[in-house]
Amino acid sequence: QAKALDATMEGMAILKDDRYVYMNAAHGVMYGWDSRDLIGQTWHVLYSEPMRRWFEAVSARPSCKS
Repeated sequence: QAKALDATMEGMAILKDDRYVYMNAAHGVMYGWDSRDLIGQTWHVLYSEPMRRWFEAVSARPSCKS
């Protein structure tokens, strides 16, 4: 599975407790980083404080069900 994720041109990452445990090279390139440098870092390093607050506010909203 990891080989398939590594081969894709789409940026993909896996987080555990807000920290990157896996990231393919394409994801790092999207943000101007070497993906290896982000493993163990939180996703917060990629975003400004206002953007982080917005993400957290949106993710805290209850989902709408139809």
